[in-house]
Parts: sequence; structure tokens; C-alpha cells
Amino acid sequence: MKPVKAVKPPTSTTLRTVEELCDHALVPREWMPALAKVAARYAVAITPAIAGLIDPSDPHDPIAKQFVPDARELAARPQERGDPIGDDAFSPVEGVVHRYPDRVLLKLVNACAVYCRFCFRREMVGPGRGGLSARALAAALIAEGVPTPAGKEGWTAATVQRVKAKLAA
Repeated sequence: MKPVKAVKPPTSTTLRTVEELCDHALVPREWMPALAKVAARYAVAITPAIAGLIDPSDPHDPIAKQFVPDARELAARPQERGDPIGDDAFSPVEGVVHRYPDRVLLKLVNACAVYCRFCFRREMVGPGRGGLSARALAAALIAEGVPTPAGKEGWTAATVQRVKAKLAA
């Protein structure tokens, strides 16, 4: 196995379309029609740093396999499930996965810097999929018994909006 070494990124912006992947030699142009179907269903984003690690001359490049879309992503097998890791059974309210007694996953946003091709949550992430609304976040925090910030009246949508604004500042 050859060592992974960073090379100069081929781009200064995140690649988000199949055309951009072609323009930067990460996929052959003849794959565009098939990959456009994949990109219509699953988000595509490859940052400059990740793109710089991909060897476009290696058809088996492990970094490319992780982030570059593949037409086989649309081929579903009968044994596959829509919720492959079973999050739904452990989601008491929108945005919360409480699989273990001492751990809670709060799915605050549905966006990632890069989109892994193997992601178990790829059906719910990507541009336009949004994040939790203030009301849904308040419900999630209440459901999990998260204490409110000192001096606040409780996890209302208005309280969450104020906390979000402070975090964003």
C-alpha cells in the first residue's frame, strides 16, 4: 500500500456537482449522466483538502472511493433497509437518537463539509434538507431533560432562538 501524501489541492472551493468533479479530473466525463442521477439523490461535496488527497490516475484510490460518487450507489439489494442502523426505533422525537442509556445523539444540522459515500444517514443529509427548527430543537431538549440556561423560562422556541443567536455570534 502506498503512503498517503497531501498534494496541492486542485481547487480552492468545495466541489458540489458532477460537472465540477469532471472539471477537476476526479471522474471521467463519460460518467456524467450516471453520476448526475446519484447526485440528484445523494449530496456531493468534496473539500479542497480532500480533493488534494485523491490520485485521479488511480482507479482504486481509497480516498476517492470514500467521497467520489459511484453509479452503484443507486443499486439497492432486497436485504437493504431504509434505516440501516435502526435510528428510527431509538428516536423519541425529531432530531434525537437515544440508542444507549448514557448517550444521546442530537442531530442539530443535516449538512456536512464532505459527504461520505457509505454514510448511513445519507438519505437525510445534504443541501436543502435543513436542520432542526427552533421548535423541534426545544422539543428534543425537553424530551432529553436538558437543563435550561440559568435564568431562562424553559426550552421554548424563543429560548432556543436566543441560545442559537448567542452561539452564532
